[in-house]
This record gives sequence, C-alpha cells and structure tokens, in this order.
Amino acid sequence: MTADVRTRVWRDGVLEKEGFPLEQVSDYLEQPDCLVWADVCAPDSSALDQLAEELSLDRHAVEDAVAVHERPKATRYADHYFIASYGVAFDPKTHELQSSRVSAFVLPRGMVTVRLGPEFDIDAVVRRWDDNGELIRFGPRALVHGLLDYVIDRSEE
Repeated sequence: MTADVRTRVWRDGVLEKEGFPLEQVSDYLEQPDCLVWADVCAPDSSALDQLAEELSLDRHAVEDAVAVHERPKATRYADHYFIASYGVAFDPKTHELQSSRVSAFVLPRGMVTVRLGPEFDIDAVVRRWDDNGELIRFGPRALVHGLLDYVIDRSEE
C-alpha cells in the first residue's frame, strides 16, 4: 500500500493502541468493546480496493471517496454510512479561500477517513478527540462529531 495510513483503537473508551497495520482494522472492528479509526491519505486504487473488500464498503462510495470533484454528501448503505465534506478557510496571506476534502466511512464500531492529500488537517481532528475523550464512549458518533466539528469550525476561522 502506497498510501499514508494512520490508525487508532480505543477499548471501553480508552485509547489502547496507535499505528497498527491497516490489515488489523477488521480484526478490531469485530470486537464489541473496541472503537476503531483509520485514516488513509492519498490512497492508490489498489489500497482503497483492498480496504473496501475487507470492510465490505460499497464500491460506489469508494469511487466517490477518491473522485477529485465529488460533491458534499451523506449516504446511508446497509451496514455503513458515507460522508464527503469540504473544509474551507480563508488564507490571510493569499486572500484566497482554501478548501480540502475529507470522506468518511462510518461503521458500527469505527470510522475510516479518506483524504486525497495532506491539506485537510487530520491532526486537528485527532486533537479534538483527545480533548473530548469522555465522548469516545459514544462510539463512532463521537468520531463523526469531532470530524464535522472541525470542518465547521475551520470554515469560521
């Protein structure tokens, strides 16, 4: 896999491990006391296809996750949700609006984010999760909240 990958797992609301291989995501997702997050940045098609097969993600949603000009949306599938969103911020140096996209597959016990490049600051999202660690016990909803909260706040900067 040529993509940049970042992973985390919480067990019973407590961060247990970071930096495990993407291939272990499905193993953790099978455990009812685990909440899993994986971030894939700049994936090649084979990397995302492998992940999609392992997690039974809808192939159309996978295509949307890597499409360059995909519109913002939220789509419900039988066993997961797909969200595509843009963060927009004003750059005071260039006096231009800067946008960056993040997509997310929301699963019953986890979330996978997909970024086309490093422009979307996923570290800021992780800081929100860490700063509000008590929310992690609410499962994937907490991860989605932290992600969308950052998208909205970034637009207000």
